Amino acid sequence: MNAVLYLRSAVKDEESIRRQRTICQELAAELNATIDSEFVDNGATGRAADRPELRALLDHLDRTHVDFVIMTHGYRLARKMDLYLKLITQIGSYGATVITQDKHVYIFGGGRS
Repeated sequence: MNAVLYLRSAVKDEESIRRQRTICQELAAELNATIDSEFVDNGATGRAADRPELRALLDHLDRTHVDFVIMTHGYRLARKMDLYLKLITQIGSYGATVITQDKHVYIFGGGRS
């Protein structure tokens, strides 16, 4: 199994990113997943869809098989529900499962055909 990490902080905060990374690495270990890549939007609001590393993550998922997208909380992906649901569905359409710190598993979209 393989995984990518998505880390985000609305303000430039290296300590927050470091804490998120540690938590996500522990989640990957629990899943026996190898971390292939890490995408970090440090200083990017969760209300906007146009984030450089979020775009890079979605491009990566389109090109590469990934089992898990790991983040500490769902709000790291998006702060607005409509954007959150859109992104979760898009990630699921690539065949990946979103895993968060509270062990919530999000599968939408049915994966690749």
